[in-house]
Amino acid sequence: MYESWIENYLKPRYPELVPILKEALDAYENIESNKSINEADLMKIVEVASSHRGPLYESVTTLLGELSTKYAEACEAIDKMFHSSKAQIRFNALLSLNQNTPNDLCLKIISKGLLDKSTKVKIKAADWAERLNLVEVVPFLESALSSESNEKVKCNFDFSLRLLRDGYILRETDENIFTLSVRHENSLGVRRVTKSELDTKGLEALIEEMQDF
Repeated sequence: MYESWIENYLKPRYPELVPILKEALDAYENIESNKSINEADLMKIVEVASSHRGPLYESVTTLLGELSTKYAEACEAIDKMFHSSKAQIRFNALLSLNQNTPNDLCLKIISKGLLDKSTKVKIKAADWAERLNLVEVVPFLESALSSESNEKVKCNFDFSLRLLRDGYILRETDENIFTLSVRHENSLGVRRVTKSELDTKGLEALIEEMQDF
């Protein structure tokens, strides 16, 4: 499924990454074909998923996330990644969580991520909680927000918290003009709303319209 992207994007720009990525893809295919996981193939995938190079980890963390929905060994590998001393690897561990990764692992890693020493990891933890619609994170996010001092992190925490807890965010961006962000299932809708629309239709009706779209 990556052949076209590798040939058209990766190979012309980062040819040195092609064999590394292909090795991880082959390892994933071996696991899928055999319908069982082995340590050698898993370690190849984890090594590339732990890379600091975007074209590698952005692709392979997705594959590791798929494996986490089927194999306890993949979940253990993600948990181990999150205990790394390197912020980039902890960041990549968050990316390896998906909608069907066991809920307890997602909650464990994301709640710890909100208190990470790395700003990058903290912001991604909040973002990933919202992306996975992990509502169980709300009390952890509220607590983290109340103790956070970094304004950029606080802004991101507040955004994710509102979407998780309330399902929407309404912000005035100009005089009588608002931006309404609404979460619906696994997507986020955003539209401009005038004060006149708010007064005429009401906020709840506008939210319903966006959820039905």
